[in-house]
Amino acid sequence: MKTMLKLATLLSVFVLVLTGCSSKVGTVNLKDLDKLTIAIAPTNDPETVQKAADLWTKELTPIFKDMGYDFDLDIVIATDASAITEGVNSGQMHLGFVPGSSYVIAKDVHGDGINVIMQGTRYDVNKDGSKNPKTIAGDYDSALYINSKVYKEKGMKDWSNKQLAEWVANGESKIATSSYTSGAGFVWPVNFVLDNDQDPEKINWQKTDNHFSSIQGVADGNYDACFAYFGVNNDVATGDNANYKDINKTTTIALQNVGKVRIPNDVAIASGTLDKESQDAIFTAFETMAKTDSGKEALSQAYSWIGVKKVDDSNPDWAVNKTYLDAVKAYNK
Repeated sequence: MKTMLKLATLLSVFVLVLTGCSSKVGTVNLKDLDKLTIAIAPTNDPETVQKAADLWTKELTPIFKDMGYDFDLDIVIATDASAITEGVNSGQMHLGFVPGSSYVIAKDVHGDGINVIMQGTRYDVNKDGSKNPKTIAGDYDSALYINSKVYKEKGMKDWSNKQLAEWVANGESKIATSSYTSGAGFVWPVNFVLDNDQDPEKINWQKTDNHFSSIQGVADGNYDACFAYFGVNNDVATGDNANYKDINKTTTIALQNVGKVRIPNDVAIASGTLDKESQDAIFTAFETMAKTDSGKEALSQAYSWIGVKKVDDSNPDWAVNKTYLDAVKAYNK
């Protein structure tokens, strides 16, 4: 089997050129393909994801061959998750890796044109935010991290969620976020405030570069608090920056889950043009890859995954995700 690797930073153009050539829903089998196209939406820098694509190609090629499929493997690196969902819907991309929120939005638009078939898994976290190697999860929490001095001065130890939401939305507290599209940094926090009958418009948001800089700013006293993924405190403390080894002494986790459901890890969506046998076979290939050390390294390189699990469109949590995404539209920055 010959393999190919394509770096495409302008995937949206690629999709526009090819749109309109797709087959009908459920009519294509992997055995009929000369090329299987997989699109990755990077969550890290381009060089890191390029290395991941190389590893995926190396790992998946013999697996598919052993399963009886003799197609070329074409891995496309994209910068735009929406372009991937459009490409998968059109049938020009057979498989795409996107954030769970991107899948939920696209599914509402395209219906049977896309199907979610698997989700990445990571180690879950303990109550202090450290990784728990005994528990594996396909989702994670948004958490509120408060500057320890502020936490003590305000006497927040026994505060209810409603009191915390009132404080977050009082217009005076400086609340950091890494992104106005981040599930952990914005979407879930806005809904946390709404769920506790407060007005998100009153939140004094402070934009940062990433989750790390958010919590570092809280530790430094530049912000009163931040919303970020649960466990960022230990990722910073155990990282290369020696200045933040004591970050858990300067920040306090006030709550560990700000939503009615957890935030989903990134997912893989398959084109609805592929029949069920083919979609199941793709999952099997990735599941097989995840069982080897080198396969785990390949998954970790792109998304810090340790494995994959099968999911489908019927999970009721997707509906709650859509409710959260719809609710936040009125407060987009």
